[in-house]
Amino acid sequence: MQTTFLIIACYTIGNFLTAVIVGKLLYKRDIRALGSGNTGARNAGKVFGKIGFILTFLGDGAKGAIAVMLAHWAGYDGTMLLVCLFAATVGHIFPVFYKFHGGKGISTFLGGVLFYEPFICAIMAGIFLVLISLIKNFTVAGLAAIATIPFTILMLGRGLDEAAMLLLLVVLICIAHKKDIMAIAK
Repeated sequence: MQTTFLIIACYTIGNFLTAVIVGKLLYKRDIRALGSGNTGARNAGKVFGKIGFILTFLGDGAKGAIAVMLAHWAGYDGTMLLVCLFAATVGHIFPVFYKFHGGKGISTFLGGVLFYEPFICAIMAGIFLVLISLIKNFTVAGLAAIATIPFTILMLGRGLDEAAMLLLLVVLICIAHKKDIMAIAK
């Protein structure tokens, strides 16, 4: 019962779309009708500027961090922390409060991974910086860096169950970026 409630709570936390809240409170505008219509930090930055980007990035990242912290405070570790992060990320990408049209999950995912294992974020950031300097494509570099996380966790000696859960998160992020991936493939 406690586990089910925790997962539902993490999904619900993911439903609070920071860009929608920031847009309505600070700019009196609905981000879903502006720019790409996406409710993530990147579109918030394009539409509302640096402040909109930063607030959205931090707010969405906090959702992932809160999900991981809630699981930790409930006495869980390892895989269950990632299950809660998965629930929050699904909530961000497919929020029931917004007819299942949310963001792409990067900030929520990163915020949760930062609290799950900070060293992974440092490695991923390093990989991203190398890739962005070589290929000059933000989306490709970012997704490629994220895709290394399941392998990195294995190299750190964590179990296959945690690597599998991280792989599931990577697949979810790639599904959310399907249009971007298809555009790059053309």
